[in-house]
Amino acid sequence: MELAVIAEQVQGASALLHPNGTLPSGAVRAVGDMRHRAIRSRQTLEIRLARSGVHSTDPRLIYQAASEMVELVRRVARVVRCRDYLRSGSPPAAVRDLEAIASRGVQLVAEHARELARSGRARRPPDGVKSLMVPAEELYHRGIAGVFNEALDPLEIFRLHALYDVLLAVVVCCEKALKALRDASVE
Repeated sequence: MELAVIAEQVQGASALLHPNGTLPSGAVRAVGDMRHRAIRSRQTLEIRLARSGVHSTDPRLIYQAASEMVELVRRVARVVRCRDYLRSGSPPAAVRDLEAIASRGVQLVAEHARELARSGRARRPPDGVKSLMVPAEELYHRGIAGVFNEALDPLEIFRLHALYDVLLAVVVCCEKALKALRDASVE
C-alpha cells in the first residue's frame, strides 16, 4: 500500500518536469508536499515491514526501493526550485532535452513501483533498451559547454549549471531507483 502511495508521489513529481520551460503556479509548494507524503509513506512502510514476520522478498530491498523513490522526489523538488530561480524565458534546448529524459525516467520509476506494489514484480526492461544515462550525460556536457560559451550574467551561469547538475542527478537517481525496484521484485 505505502509503495503505491510513494509511486503516486513520484508520478506527481514527474508531471512537474516540463521540458517546454513552464512551471505551474505553486509547483514549489506542491512538490514539497509530495516529498513529505513520500517520506511519511516510507516511514509507515518501514514500520509495517518491521512488524510483519513473513515476506515474499527481503524487506530491506523493499525499503531500499522506497528510499530511492523518496530521494527521487527530493531531487525533482530541487529541479523545480532551480527552475523557479531562473530568469523568465525559454531555457536552452539542452535543458529541455535533459528535462525530457529526466521526466521519462521518473515516469518509468513510477510505473515500475506501481507494478511492484500491485503484483510483487517489477517488469524487466525489454532487450535493447539502453540506459537513460548515455544521452543524459551527452546533453549535460554539451549544455555545460554551451553555458560557458554564451555571454550570460555570472549568476545566470551559476543557476543554469546548478540546473544541469540537478537534472543529471535526477537521471542518476532514476537509474538507482529502477535497479532497487528490480532487486525488490519477487522472482
